[in-house]
Amino acid sequence: MERNEILKKIKQFFSIEELVCPHAYRKWGQRAWQFLDTDFLETLYVIRKDILGVPMYCNVGDYTQRGLRCNKCKMVANKSVSYLSAHVLGKAGDFSVDGMTAAEARKKIIENADKLPHQIRMEANVAWLHIDVLEQYGVDERIHLFEQ
Repeated sequence: MERNEILKKIKQFFSIEELVCPHAYRKWGQRAWQFLDTDFLETLYVIRKDILGVPMYCNVGDYTQRGLRCNKCKMVANKSVSYLSAHVLGKAGDFSVDGMTAAEARKKIIENADKLPHQIRMEANVAWLHIDVLEQYGVDERIHLFEQ
């Protein structure tokens, strides 16, 4: 899919305020879409629409750093070492899924791996659904489960 088509489709399910930190949204507004990776957006669209089929939530309520994180976010600013996660690169999000635990959502995504347009990583054994499209050298599997 071409980026403009992906943006049009993903906006049916997510707002930019939900996918980027408040700092990025305050400075860039709707232009903050430019910081989100195209492969991530396409993958998120397919997971939401074709695999899980239920609402997913990123930055809602008290959560503000589950999508794109900038240098002003506490999770980044408090690091004492270089922090180059998929979140700061616009390639990741942490989600809550309607009617499913994170483990159930991960299982359903794994069962439907053939539908994914790109390789993904998912964080294992956590209470949220972390999805990213950060390439891992030497990893060829469609879905790579990792632990922090």
